[in-house]
Amino acid sequence: MIRTAIFDMDGLLIDSEPFWKEAEYVIFSSLGVVMDESLTKLTQGMTTTEVTDFWFSRNPWSFPPKEQIKQRVIETVISRIMSHGQALPGVIETLSFFRENGFKIGLATNSPREVIPAVMAKLDVSHFFDVTVSSEEVSHGKPSPLVYQLALSKLDAKAHETIAFEDSETGAKAALQAGIKTVLVNKYEAVSDPRLEHEVLRIKSMEDFLRYRL
Repeated sequence: MIRTAIFDMDGLLIDSEPFWKEAEYVIFSSLGVVMDESLTKLTQGMTTTEVTDFWFSRNPWSFPPKEQIKQRVIETVISRIMSHGQALPGVIETLSFFRENGFKIGLATNSPREVIPAVMAKLDVSHFFDVTVSSEEVSHGKPSPLVYQLALSKLDAKAHETIAFEDSETGAKAALQAGIKTVLVNKYEAVSDPRLEHEVLRIKSMEDFLRYRL
């Protein structure tokens, strides 16, 4: 029986993926990094540290240090969230469904921890969540299952009694590796891992979820 729900954040609760892409382009381009669209797609789902290392490895800069650049990206994204962010369709209704039915609710994201309060405040959803976990709290972000395993531990929940909501292959793989039933919300876009075609429920948007019930 499902008793717990864990949600990803970027691209699932809030349409923040364009904010990350914009911040990445503006900040790394200013350092002289040649931004290639095909390479930019590879950074989707990475942690901010991994993204910074990715571009540095291809076009090293001497100054500022990587940690400072990473912080600029984070601050730019938070600014965009606070000025333009909004909940994706069906998010509030789905969170309300789980809360009203007595589920434990967690958040597990690859985003830096300081981004979480900005999203919670902008969407006014902090009251739905019992715990929030960032990949900064574990040694490896998604697709490693560690962020989900930590969320399960904090929620005192069992994987086989939990459902996860993700919008990317990277996140879905992490949830599956943690032994969690997974819903992939990505408009039926093609996936490269055949396992995802058979082991996850795929829906177009969060609005579709409540039709399925648990």
